[in-house]
Amino acid sequence: TKIRNPNITDDSTQEQAISYIKDSYQAFYKSEDINKEAALQITTSEQNLSLTRPITEKEISLVINKLPNNKAPDSDGLIYEFYKDTKELILPIFVKVFNNMMNTGTIPSS
Repeated sequence: TKIRNPNITDDSTQEQAISYIKDSYQAFYKSEDINKEAALQITTSEQNLSLTRPITEKEISLVINKLPNNKAPDSDGLIYEFYKDTKELILPIFVKVFNNMMNTGTIPSS
């Protein structure tokens, strides 16, 4: 099976296919500005409080406990068992990092 750009009628070259895939992914994953005022208008006060309250150690712990065992490591090279085994050490750090991300809207570079 060949990947073809629907806008090109003849056989696509490898470079054209790669360019088409790259452009498609960039268009699909490009960030879009969010109209926060419009979002506030469609959420109730209760929903807004629920979405903006600080993340707790209990919430993170529940997520870590649900992670499946015996899975391949993620891009950071760590397996889920690492998070389970070090949960008591990492929970306070995760709480600070996640709440900082939520409050500032920025994700740490590392």
